[in-house]
Amino acid sequence: MIYLKKISTPQVMFIPRCMEANGGLVLSLKSTINQSVILLNVIDAATSDLYFKVSVNLPADVSSGEYEYALSDEMGELSTGLLIVGELSSPTEYKKVIQYEQSE
Repeated sequence: MIYLKKISTPQVMFIPRCMEANGGLVLSLKSTINQSVILLNVIDAATSDLYFKVSVNLPADVSSGEYEYALSDEMGELSTGLLIVGELSSPTEYKKVIQYEQSE
């Protein structure tokens, strides 16, 4: 899962890499809520053996929520997965004392 803030300034995104890219890269974001699609041209800043490092500029009108992403080149899809756009809420932690009793 990849998390992005809902801002229109550039953000760095690390996308899992399983094969070499040929040519320009396109990042497709498909909303799991309303099925709208956003296409972004991205540049691989520094490929490692494990990740594509790309800089992403989200449109100003992007909706918060869950998206299916697909990173593609001229030959086809390179990586797919889920992406969340928006601020993360803090998880709630419940501290409850649990008392165990053991019978003989």
